[in-house]
Amino acid sequence: MLAKSEKEFVELFNTIEDPREDERILHPLPEILFLAIVGVLSCAESWREIVRYGNMNIDFLRTYFPFTNGIPSKSLLSRVFGIIDKKSMEGFLIEFAAWFQKKDIEEEIIALDGKRIKGSNVHLLHALATRCGIVLAQVDIENKINESAEIPGMLEKLNIEGAIVTADALNCQKAIAEKIREKGAHYFLALKGNQGILYEDAQSYFLSRDKMDYYEEINKEHGRLEVRRCWSTGSIEWLKKEHPEWKDLKSVCYIERERHIKGSISKEIALYITSTEAIASKHLYYSRQHWGVENKLHWVLDVVFSEDRTALRAKNAAQNMAIIRKLVINMIKRYKQAREDETAIKTMRKVSSWSTKSTKEILKHMVAN
Repeated sequence: MLAKSEKEFVELFNTIEDPREDERILHPLPEILFLAIVGVLSCAESWREIVRYGNMNIDFLRTYFPFTNGIPSKSLLSRVFGIIDKKSMEGFLIEFAAWFQKKDIEEEIIALDGKRIKGSNVHLLHALATRCGIVLAQVDIENKINESAEIPGMLEKLNIEGAIVTADALNCQKAIAEKIREKGAHYFLALKGNQGILYEDAQSYFLSRDKMDYYEEINKEHGRLEVRRCWSTGSIEWLKKEHPEWKDLKSVCYIERERHIKGSISKEIALYITSTEAIASKHLYYSRQHWGVENKLHWVLDVVFSEDRTALRAKNAAQNMAIIRKLVINMIKRYKQAREDETAIKTMRKVSSWSTKSTKEILKHMVAN
């Protein structure tokens, strides 16, 4: 839930343990974290820019924290973010996200997807609530093939009861499906050849697509026509009997995406297994929401926050600053939802950099009304 007061909001910054052992700490960790969050909110993209923002707006910052010894240097910021325990920061993001997450998340789509930060060669796994745009969690992984091993542990920390959890074919794994159901959520998982016989058996159901629930969407924009068709069936008793290890498997669906661009036609086929009812319109929606992560999160991080151009080479610092960016995204999303404001995230950051009054308004929406 949201903090009940501005004081409670400020106190949350004390939940991360300061890794420094020096008794003469001139800049407490909560001040450093708050400076980084507000700086990034206001378009700062490097240690130097965060320091410059802090020096220019120190009177405003002191309305939240004392900053008795002024603004920390860029070398101190770099050192501290390089030694903060990443697990503590990951937990901090989960706590922040829980403020924004509605108690009733029935039918919320939670997409699990990974992203590599090119500038620092860091690979991160994310859980994104796609309808509200809130990043629920981030976990550092060695590379994409390690995603599946980390997902059950990440899901264990989240409230996902009643939600639909989506994942790509790499993460179509029995252990993940079981954890999703154990947490009271439903799964919607892309199915490809890595599941061998299950994939072949599911394919056989769609040789004839008669008497299945069917739904079609047609979109035309920017000179491109796209047709999406979905067939879903829950008549899969034989499939469930052959593959009982897939917990609560209820239906399968076949999605065909057809694109018409300048006279050229391309087709793409996708299969999914799910613990939800065989409703083709919903299945097509779940699929689109999952792949929308590219625009709702990855594009925002790369284009609006310049994440792939980060100059941070220290892996731990890059991971921790990635969490700061997601905290900022969540703050802006919360503000936009509360105000029913359609302003782009990029513009919201600029507005915050122009006016501390606007920054304060965004921060205000982190406190329960």
